[in-house]
Amino acid sequence: IKGSPWAAMVQRELAPEGISYGEVNDEFRQSWWINPLHDPPFYHPKITASSNDGAPTYSNSTLDMGALVSTNLGKIIHMETVSEPVYEKPDLYLFDAGFFSNAALELRCKFNSRQAILNAVGVDVPHKNECGTCSKMNERTIEWALEQVPESVRRRYLERGVQLIAGKDIEHSAGPSWIWSYLNFRRVDDRT
Repeated sequence: IKGSPWAAMVQRELAPEGISYGEVNDEFRQSWWINPLHDPPFYHPKITASSNDGAPTYSNSTLDMGALVSTNLGKIIHMETVSEPVYEKPDLYLFDAGFFSNAALELRCKFNSRQAILNAVGVDVPHKNECGTCSKMNERTIEWALEQVPESVRRRYLERGVQLIAGKDIEHSAGPSWIWSYLNFRRVDDRT
């Protein structure tokens, strides 16, 4: 099943500059599962690099990744992302009775890190905790949503609506533990 065009767009925006990108595809699927015969229980989006003969020389020294490398990468990167819709948990006795929404409350998206993308083209970079990435994605989501609605809706939201502000990233002790965290909203005042 084809996934979210929004997720593919955000993956491109979060990716390092100076690299040629081909297809970026998203797929709706579970990002984790419990299966004792399958290890690990987390789905990792794939990155592939294909040859790009005649590619120009790129410098990724401005990527703020701790790697000052200038190299002829000569590859086109193809990436996939994964989006998992999260739904309300209905009461088992009220299935399909109209009491719960059938629309997703949120999408959990697994993206490729900048480090993984650089590693795919052969640039070895040290691990760096990219704190702030989720907050940037959430800010971009709010901007994108406002770009999609009619001008009258956007104006009404900006003038009278409760403004959404992306909070700081929440650091987790283990990499994939964010999967079990739900979006939460906290009212600051009447307007935010």
